[in-house]
Amino acid sequence: MQFTFSILPALLLLLPLVSTIALPQEEVTCYDKCVASAQCPDTYPESCYCLNDYKKKCAEACPRDLVVPVLDACDKPEVVECYNKCMGQWACIQVWPQSCYCYNDHVKLCSSECGSTPVYQNCTLSAV
Repeated sequence: MQFTFSILPALLLLLPLVSTIALPQEEVTCYDKCVASAQCPDTYPESCYCLNDYKKKCAEACPRDLVVPVLDACDKPEVVECYNKCMGQWACIQVWPQSCYCYNDHVKLCSSECGSTPVYQNCTLSAV
């Protein structure tokens, strides 16, 4: 018992020193800082185009980071408008999973009509 109590004050004195040890952190690169400084509008697809432009410019401005920017696919405004109008024409029964399959059918139809890339919902039941 005496041994434990004599070590405890010493450990408490060392605690502030241990807490100041720098832990390895992920390095923030020039590219990351550059992209984080992007100031883009809040409207789609303008925000998508703006961010893609920043990604390209930042990759060029920070050649030492050796980043190949991954650009987002931005649909043209006409495509977005067409797709939204098409999807607004449909209503699906609100019973799952039928509603999910119905929605995906309309996504497929509207995407092919408007020339956009379909993004489907997952209609499988997953265990929680």
